[in-house]
Amino acid sequence: MRTYTVKAAFFLDILKKYIPDGKQENKSSEPISQQETTEEQQEYFSMKLLSLIHEVCIGEQFEEISALDFYANMNLHPCNCKLKIKPREKIRVCYLIFLMSEKLSKQDRDKWKDRILKLLDIDDSYYKSKYKEPVSDFPSDSNQKFRQGNGTYIQIIRNIS
Repeated sequence: MRTYTVKAAFFLDILKKYIPDGKQENKSSEPISQQETTEEQQEYFSMKLLSLIHEVCIGEQFEEISALDFYANMNLHPCNCKLKIKPREKIRVCYLIFLMSEKLSKQDRDKWKDRILKLLDIDDSYYKSKYKEPVSDFPSDSNQKFRQGNGTYIQIIRNIS
């Protein structure tokens, strides 16, 4: 019974954060909106997958951010906290984007990839030239270390549909 209470509280927190109830004061800073149109928000990736990736990547490839904000950013939903790449991790983030995009349909893949690159301030030409570098035949020392030990999200993404 306690598990349901914890889950209910978790989802209630999500609702409070993203659905205004009319009683909250209007904050001076507007939420960061990844939506450029009024189209319905889509869930590209499940909370299950993103929470596992969050555990592995936050503090390594990305600056600290809550699991809920990570979920919102990766699904291109509006949120108050923008996802930020840690210094010297952009190449490995490009590889993560590639792996994640492979889980999407062709129609969604290009749309999501273009929008997540824009959100993370990664130029498309940079992405195209670097996204496979961590698994290249001649990786740098840091990419080799990543591939051997810190590449846990590779298995996560490949094993979860």
